[in-house]
Amino acid sequence: MEIIIKLKEIFPGLDFLGARMSGEMIREQMEKSLDNGDTVVLDFDGIEDITQGFGDEIVGIFTRAYGKEFVKKNIKVVNYSEEIKVVLNWVVSYSSKYYKEHQEMLTAVRYFVNEHPELIETLLTKEQMKKVKEIVLRDLTASDNKEANNE
Repeated sequence: MEIIIKLKEIFPGLDFLGARMSGEMIREQMEKSLDNGDTVVLDFDGIEDITQGFGDEIVGIFTRAYGKEFVKKNIKVVNYSEEIKVVLNWVVSYSSKYYKEHQEMLTAVRYFVNEHPELIETLLTKEQMKKVKEIVLRDLTASDNKEANNE
């Protein structure tokens, strides 16, 4: 099933989406749909531009965690401007490079987090386990983001 997320309805009165926190809110909605096996359609009708941080939250994190093909198959974008296209393409390109470089490690960590959490939970508190899951999705530190912006 396709789940359509109309960004203008979530952010009425805005035509520019710049806060990473706003992107995080959308990503959390997307995660729920993707976990259910749905395809997510991001509708940018009425939105003129986004920041790299917002784009990273809605496609970059998924690209780093699961690869470019996952994003192409499961996340669709409609009614977007040329400016939004440029940002999303850059984010996917950079994140895809990161995914390729770290794929083996991410696959191993994701396997243990998802398939054998009991092995990790004996070593970590619930808060630490939550952070590990967050890192598995994000994969980048603030310094990595700074490096990306300098390339």
